[in-house]
Amino acid sequence: MSLMFLFSGVIFLAIAVHVIYRDSRYVRESTLTQGRIVEMTERKFTSNNGKGFTSYNPTIDYHVMGKKWRFEGGNQGPGHNLELGQSVAIRIQKGNYKIARLERDIQGLNTIVYMFIPLGLLASSAGVAMFDLSDISFSVHWIPVVLGLAYVGMKVWPSLPFISSLSSIATFSESKEVTD
Repeated sequence: MSLMFLFSGVIFLAIAVHVIYRDSRYVRESTLTQGRIVEMTERKFTSNNGKGFTSYNPTIDYHVMGKKWRFEGGNQGPGHNLELGQSVAIRIQKGNYKIARLERDIQGLNTIVYMFIPLGLLASSAGVAMFDLSDISFSVHWIPVVLGLAYVGMKVWPSLPFISSLSSIATFSESKEVTD
């Protein structure tokens, strides 16, 4: 039981550190500018119990290097304060002006992820507090097996498809060039 708490706490902390690092790197490597909302797409979702909710995705135009670009911002809840024609803060990746994100999407995600830190610390602390070393029996003949598995794991782990997708470089969908 204690290992389950410890493991889940470490997972929460790892997710938080990864997302915060990725987004802070994106912010460092991007330029803050303005875009204009040209469309609001309404999306309705229904859960398994029949209850539904609506989210809104703003489509935003921005200008860089004499060209007009368009991208779709992240889901905004029903209480959003975005309107058609409104000027909004966006971040454009330096060196690749096709990558743009709504500034409030970055801040909103990090607010949620910051909650993972106390959850991770709490779960890890509970796991350490409940841990009893006498529960683990580890005979000497298992040491080569464990070391061998650790070595194989270190070699295989980076090549797993889901691990390579967790790159520390933020990848987002590209904006489309708009021709009037």
